[in-house]
Amino acid sequence: MLKDYAETDQVLFDHLYQTRAKNATHLSPTTQNEIINIIGYNFILDNIISDVKKAKYYSLLADEVSSHNIEHMPINYVSAI
Repeated sequence: MLKDYAETDQVLFDHLYQTRAKNATHLSPTTQNEIINIIGYNFILDNIISDVKKAKYYSLLADEVSSHNIEHMPINYVSAI
């Protein structure tokens, strides 16, 4: 997955393919998982933002569960009428 993403990210591409020792990328499984989570999160977020921008109607709500200090911000939108 990182190699696929590296095709669109020059910094990651250089890190993966331009290192002197091909077996020393310094990407542990933990680091790989963190990068994958960040990329996945950004991909999903970008798709949601794109859909909301295209929507004719949308709403944004804010809520908090004070006993647990957890905040929620759901976005509702109409994608087709």
